[in-house]
Amino acid sequence: VWPPAILEWVILSIQGKIRGCCLGMQKKASIRFLLYST
Repeated sequence: VWPPAILEWVILSIQGKIRGCCLGMQKKASIRFLLYST
């Protein structure tokens, strides 16, 4: 059993990775949109 502090850190790091992926996808989508709209 992991101590709560480590568990919390793991959850936060996973959430951060997911959020980073989502932001990266949005950036790619917006760049693509700008390229196609011009």
